Amino acid sequence: MDTCFQAKQSVELFIPHEAVPIQSYLRESERVVQAIGNSGTVKTLGGELFQLRLKPINFISLKLQPIVDMRVWTTPDDCLHIQSVNCEILGLEQFNRQQFSLNLVGELKPATIRRSLRLQGYVNLTVQVDMPMPIALTPKPILEGTGNTIMNGVLGSMKQRLKKNLVKDYQDWVREQTDAALIRAS
Repeated sequence: MDTCFQAKQSVELFIPHEAVPIQSYLRESERVVQAIGNSGTVKTLGGELFQLRLKPINFISLKLQPIVDMRVWTTPDDCLHIQSVNCEILGLEQFNRQQFSLNLVGELKPATIRRSLRLQGYVNLTVQVDMPMPIALTPKPILEGTGNTIMNGVLGSMKQRLKKNLVKDYQDWVREQTDAALIRAS
């Protein structure tokens, strides 16, 4: 494939100490995925599989909407992993699997730094594509620069949603768990 776009984002969140540890929350994959996506953009496919429908992207003369199927799981060391398993791009229906590939890999794990609990993580996104004519005539540095900027924007907005939503959802989840335990005890 002749064109490669790449983006990487890292994140660090301060996590308040709660009655239920963050490690237990990270095992609630669906809640974590919902914190990354906007409401209505995440679909559970079953088990560890989810579908994330991203906002449409304008790229040169194309309007594209990525739909990424991803596996989300937590390992015994309490690290949450994200790995794309399939991708469809609405607006690029003329592309077949040999002309386009997307790879999304990320992780999020708890760390204690100076007695402060944090979640640290990263996500890498790589897209390889054979560009159709006449877009293929665009100078490669301009094409790749534009593509990389757009991909960094996509990851940046996902990061902002995660930072905005995850801690609040974790605290809501802890309250739900605590309330359920109180009801069972009474």
